[in-house]
Amino acid sequence: MKSIIFWIIAVILAGFAAGFAAFNQHHAVLDLWPLDFHPSIPIFLIVLAALGIGFLLGGMVVYFLGGANRALRREALYRNEMLERENSTLRHKNGPSHIGKEGSTLPSPR
Repeated sequence: MKSIIFWIIAVILAGFAAGFAAFNQHHAVLDLWPLDFHPSIPIFLIVLAALGIGFLLGGMVVYFLGGANRALRREALYRNEMLERENSTLRHKNGPSHIGKEGSTLPSPR
């Protein structure tokens, strides 16, 4: 269901981008001040490039801010694996458990 919704939204956004590109074919001259270079670029390329750069910068910010959470998750997974190995070693060393069976070594509850 999520993939259907994703593709519906993606097709709608692609349609808007195509319409925007089709209706903004006018050229704008960029003045790159320290350079003696004045490129004439279509407006839709300028806008879409700005949106793309913003998307990439936002993704980088999210990636770097999520580093602490990834480190905590990695540490928790490592600790979990270590405890599972220790548990397995102790079970192998001590043999099968007798909890809940007759002849248990635990004292009876009062």
